[in-house]
Amino acid sequence: MGALGDQAVFGTSFSCLNGPNIYIGHHFLAASGLTIEDAGDVHIGDYVTMGPSCLITTIAHPRSTRQRRQRLAQAKGVEIGNDVCLGAGVTVLAGVKIGDNVVVEAGAVVAQDLPANGVFAGIPARKIADLANDCG
Repeated sequence: MGALGDQAVFGTSFSCLNGPNIYIGHHFLAASGLTIEDAGDVHIGDYVTMGPSCLITTIAHPRSTRQRRQRLAQAKGVEIGNDVCLGAGVTVLAGVKIGDNVVVEAGAVVAQDLPANGVFAGIPARKIADLANDCG
């Protein structure tokens, strides 16, 4: 790991591509089956929790047929803020930034940036509710 904060807990079956590209804050909790494809940097804030079978990928595949045939891909970093909860089976795609105090409901696919203080669900993930920040 590039950095691992205090009180970080991983469930069984954690896997990653590289490891040194992953930066995790304090009080992190991941259930079983977390996969991080860290061809690019992945920054995860403090007090982040992830349900089982979450996937974070930094690999973006080209839309060009020629580039796909050449097996070209691009690494785009992922940023996850503080006090974020990813439900079971959430997928976070390359280049995404998730703001502070966000809940992403189970099974959602995060394909674009999510602003702070909200609840998001669906494919692609869309805001379904505001979320108060009761920790200041």
